[in-house]
Amino acid sequence: MVDVTRGFAGRSFKVLVEENQVVLIVDPDTAAAMPITVEEVRTFFLKQGWPWQCARAVETALARNDGQPHVIVENLAEIKADAQLHVRIANDQMRAFARISPAIWGKPVTMADVQRELAELGINYGVQQDVVTQMLAGQAQDREWIIAVGRPAQNGNNAKLEYQPVMQKSGGRPAFLPDGRVDLRELNNIVVVSAGEVLATRVPPTSGVAGRNILGVELPAVPGRDLIWPVGKGVSVVDDQLVASVDGQAVLKSGRVNVLPVYEIPGDVDYSVGNVRFNGNVHIRGSVKPGFTIQAEGDIKISGGVDCANIICGGTLTVSGGIQGQGRGEVKVEGDVYSRFIENCKVTAGGAIVIGEDIMHSQVYAGRSIQVGGRKGLIVGGVARATDSIECKVLGASFGTPTVLEVGVNPAFFEQFGQLQTAMAKIEDELARLKQGLNRLEQLKAATGSLPASRQEMYNQLSRAYDQRSQEMGNIAWQLSQQEQAIAAIKGAYVKVTNTVYPGVKVTIGKSVYHMRETKPGGTFRLLEGDVAFSS
Repeated sequence: MVDVTRGFAGRSFKVLVEENQVVLIVDPDTAAAMPITVEEVRTFFLKQGWPWQCARAVETALARNDGQPHVIVENLAEIKADAQLHVRIANDQMRAFARISPAIWGKPVTMADVQRELAELGINYGVQQDVVTQMLAGQAQDREWIIAVGRPAQNGNNAKLEYQPVMQKSGGRPAFLPDGRVDLRELNNIVVVSAGEVLATRVPPTSGVAGRNILGVELPAVPGRDLIWPVGKGVSVVDDQLVASVDGQAVLKSGRVNVLPVYEIPGDVDYSVGNVRFNGNVHIRGSVKPGFTIQAEGDIKISGGVDCANIICGGTLTVSGGIQGQGRGEVKVEGDVYSRFIENCKVTAGGAIVIGEDIMHSQVYAGRSIQVGGRKGLIVGGVARATDSIECKVLGASFGTPTVLEVGVNPAFFEQFGQLQTAMAKIEDELARLKQGLNRLEQLKAATGSLPASRQEMYNQLSRAYDQRSQEMGNIAWQLSQQEQAIAAIKGAYVKVTNTVYPGVKVTIGKSVYHMRETKPGGTFRLLEGDVAFSS
């Protein structure tokens, strides 16, 4: 007979599980004050994991309440069954699941049963002992438990560059002063470094941490990949550091770090100086006189103004005065343009155009946005085109000067994006072929111990080609990410006017056009269900 002292006693009653029957004894003295209900006994049975198939017999025993043993289950040997343990292993061998079929008046599953089953299945790692204990304590619940968990491998981290603070410094935007003026003198957007100065330090890749599945098999980690150094002009790699080779301005361009020399002109660009063409940055303390050309691969900063001149800038153009063309001269900038005003001139920028006072009768094209602030904040006459947004205070003039604004259209981005995708696919194919050749030579070396001189030279050539093409692919991937950001901006293109919009203004967003035929207070032009809508 099962030991009845192991919890088979409820409030004012006992259950005796014998060899062939189950007996219920009710204590009449204790039960008299608070009668025992059938539901109370049923709850007790369920807690023990016993089947509830004896309601009528229990009800009879409780009704008699005489302290005598009453048989509530007969023929116990025919229905009795021990608890059954079921363990299954996940396909990836990283987890083990267990479930216990509750006993029917039989023996429960013990810790020894669990340990024996795990040993037979070969589970020797990651066993959750606390979960096993909970499962055994609640085995009447017939639920599934996770009793063993493997440790996944932790792949290594890729190498990365940690840039010095001097490289994290970004060019400032001009400050709009309280009186409405714009201060273009304190942009602080030229980062000058000295030869030998450390620009970035390589954090090497890590090998990772091996894992282990529940069968004890080690899971190797994938080591991190090394980086491709973004070496541009004027920099070199010294002892895992990117170091400036020359004095100059540090700029990040086309995914590479460059240090470009700075060419300073103390006064105006006129006949005493001539045209300026320089492969770095140019700082002109005066103005650029009519007919002259300034061409620089880096940034151009002009303390005075630009008058009917040609400016070709590979970085950011900052003009503290203004840009005027009188129908002559042209400004082409790959980066951003900052100026006090633009009048009667054609200005094209790959980035943003930020103007302190006004844009008048000009052709102004920005790859990102156009912003006109200051006291006037005026755009009147000509054409202003930007990819994502144009913002100003006053748009057009009271006497109906034709003024055209276009946003959300930049075919150059889409064309260049397609070209970059094609180039990326081509390089990936070349890298696959190069890798295949390297693998064959490595297998030959592993089989023979060494390579003949001709094969070794071939291996060296393939390695150099692989490294070069990998670096090219990294640069293209960076350019693609920039293009994706620019294309995404087109979807939310808008024109925002804070004060007044005059008649004669035409706003185009994508392929939709809005003609302003009356004077209205400021508002925003956006695409709404395919049409341009203006909301004050």
